[in-house]
Amino acid sequence: MFLRSILLVALISTDIFAQYSESFEDIMKNPEYAASISISSEKEMKIFDKNIKKFKNLTSLSINGYDEINSIPKSIYTLKGLQSLSISTFTITQLPPDLGKLVNLEYLNISGEPCGGGSSITKIPNEIGKLKNLREFRASSSNLSFLPASISECENLQVLDLDETPLKSIPFSIFQMKYLQELSLSCWEIQSLPQDISSCKSLTKLRLGGKLYSIPSGISKLKNLTHLYVDYELYSIPDEIFQCTELVDLELHISASATIPNSFSSLTNLKNLTIAGISNGADAITREIPSTISKLSKLTNLTLTNLGIEDFGTHVTKLGELSYLNLNSNKIKSFTPALSNLKKLTYLELDENPITEFHPVILQMPELTSVSLVGTQIKTIDEVLLKQLRKITFILEMTPFGEWLQSEKGEQFRNFYDQKDIYFQPYMDPGGC
Repeated sequence: MFLRSILLVALISTDIFAQYSESFEDIMKNPEYAASISISSEKEMKIFDKNIKKFKNLTSLSINGYDEINSIPKSIYTLKGLQSLSISTFTITQLPPDLGKLVNLEYLNISGEPCGGGSSITKIPNEIGKLKNLREFRASSSNLSFLPASISECENLQVLDLDETPLKSIPFSIFQMKYLQELSLSCWEIQSLPQDISSCKSLTKLRLGGKLYSIPSGISKLKNLTHLYVDYELYSIPDEIFQCTELVDLELHISASATIPNSFSSLTNLKNLTIAGISNGADAITREIPSTISKLSKLTNLTLTNLGIEDFGTHVTKLGELSYLNLNSNKIKSFTPALSNLKKLTYLELDENPITEFHPVILQMPELTSVSLVGTQIKTIDEVLLKQLRKITFILEMTPFGEWLQSEKGEQFRNFYDQKDIYFQPYMDPGGC
């Protein structure tokens, strides 16, 4: 069933891309053949409403007018063949009970943009429970503040994404949905969850957030769980996590006083591990990297930030498959020669550590293409090391060396090495929101 869901979404996405690449005007020339259409203005909405009976083969509809569409005509809910509906506007705040008439709907998306905006819908009607074929409901980064318990009546629902919403409570009936595979509840205001979530037997991906401090104990019974993300501050890491032996991806955030159990040897399927401290790195208690991390032979991405780690130890450097290592905001003072064991490492991040100089060990890491040293105390780089460097990028924002690189001589230095595919970046790409 899960494979069918993936194929369905892939087919819908491909179909949408193919159709949406055409202009609205082109689609309106032959509406009877259109399978997908995107509407982005009130004018287009009125034309679509007027001609809606001609769209006999329409399966996918996207409404993304932001502040240009004031309402959704009732005629849309007569499109019995509709399988995919996406709504992203600033002006529409509720969906009507007529939503329940779209009995063939398999994909419903009211998500906003991660950086804000795009969806003002605050409420979903009880009639959503009539959508027995619904497989995905996505509302991340929206203004959704009410979700009816009737959503649990969508018996084929496999994906429920409520991340970054102002929801204060979640219908407990959701945790009885035995076919649910992906559940994202990183909502700002959630304060409680049921302890027993073991009825969600098909769950493979779970994201938790909000004003919580512990993980439901029933998580250990989710034998199919492969991805677990906890976005709130844990005062302790529960033993139940280490019973989820199928985990491939694990992300945890811990308090300043929380310890890290030395229990990772049971998680032999892990490929991605993130443990992030909440406190400022300089003030964090001193922690050591657990020795059992060295048992994670499949690990390719490791992030241990804000944890007060003073050195690499010998455990990380035994991870032969590692391609990404992030130890930002710790207390590491220098590179370690044992890094040479990480022959597949591509990205190394050591931002906000009290490191003062480069180390020739980077020459013994054949796949290394990027080293980030933002906020360190790097002042220069040895000439002997420079002559042996291959294609690589150093990110040096907020370092003494980075400040020099912005001077006239520093710019000449950068231009010279740019020609050798060795890049020194004295400032970060602004990007982001």
